[in-house]
Amino acid sequence: MQPSLTEIAKQFVSLPKVVLPLLFLLNLTSPAPVSTCQALDLGCSATATMANDYALVWLHGLGDRGRSFEMLRNDVSLSHSPCYLKTLMLTLYSCTLQFRKFISAPLHLKLPDAPLQPVDCNNGMASHSWFNIADIPIEEGAKDYPDDIATSVAKIHAYIKELHEKDGIAYNRIFVGGFSQGGALTLQAVLRHPERLGGGIVLSGWLMLPDTIGALTHASNAATQFFWGHGTRDNVVLPTMQQHGCAKLTELGHTVEMQSYPVGHSLHPKELREMVDWTKKALGDE
Repeated sequence: MQPSLTEIAKQFVSLPKVVLPLLFLLNLTSPAPVSTCQALDLGCSATATMANDYALVWLHGLGDRGRSFEMLRNDVSLSHSPCYLKTLMLTLYSCTLQFRKFISAPLHLKLPDAPLQPVDCNNGMASHSWFNIADIPIEEGAKDYPDDIATSVAKIHAYIKELHEKDGIAYNRIFVGGFSQGGALTLQAVLRHPERLGGGIVLSGWLMLPDTIGALTHASNAATQFFWGHGTRDNVVLPTMQQHGCAKLTELGHTVEMQSYPVGHSLHPKELREMVDWTKKALGDE
């Protein structure tokens, strides 16, 4: 029996919160089986050059794992997806991503795991977390944990260094992005990096250490650009956190594309489109 629209919507919502934007970035939503190499033209053509490549270090949210998106490393096919779910994904693709062209450069993707550690907002239970969180919702005046943040920033910087030294990706073509807790860490990792990076993608995140972030920002990234999307009905990371964070970044001299969407602590199809469009512009791939 054909599922109802409500059932289809439930299937869509149940997908990991950042699988779709990553799929769109990778341009792997073909209805036929497509390999990563084939879709990205990575290593499949003698004309492919590392100078044209770019990279994304994607940071998951509290309690999630990088392996949630491990399928993006391998050959990707929708052939085993339920017909209605595949149709929904392709419909969203065709209806919301009407770009003049997709990002043409090959993408190198890093999907690291946060360490397993006690988190106060989870009653001290161990969760995969980049840093401690005292309470939910996250609102103005939320407690920050500088040592935790610094430790995780160092880990992300190590991934960036590996992408540059081993994969040969130019620093200014390396992006960091994340959802929720991962978005909050994105800001810290980009701003503190000693080399100019391509930019940061913050989805439903927040700016930690707002009073000292100017002093913590490295001169190399004093004007680095950001995309910041947030739901207007977010009751986990309150929408005011986007407003305050973007205002602070702008005050410090950053260009921030600030977008809001009529959703809670989740993503909106328009957000995915605008995130990819912003990445294209940041790469000069238009």
